[in-house]
Amino acid sequence: MARPRASFVRRRPGSKHWHYDWTIRGHRLRGSTETADHRVAVEIALKVRQDALDAVHGLVKPQPVEMTLRAACKRYWEEHGRFLGSSRTVW
Repeated sequence: MARPRASFVRRRPGSKHWHYDWTIRGHRLRGSTETADHRVAVEIALKVRQDALDAVHGLVKPQPVEMTLRAACKRYWEEHGRFLGSSRTVW
């Protein structure tokens, strides 16, 4: 009898690569494993899941990000500010 496939790794229609899909504490993790080999795809997907679980449980310390005020303002504008209804006053 053939071994059943892991349910968290699937092939999307028209894709030769395997994709993973999980929800951890309300956050969805999904993406491509960038491989056509199912065994390798399962290993990659499990590694991604374990890294996410480690981050959720505080086992991985986030790296500090150094940013200038100019870069922070630019990032705010590009990601959030320009989409506000009052974008002229935000600018």
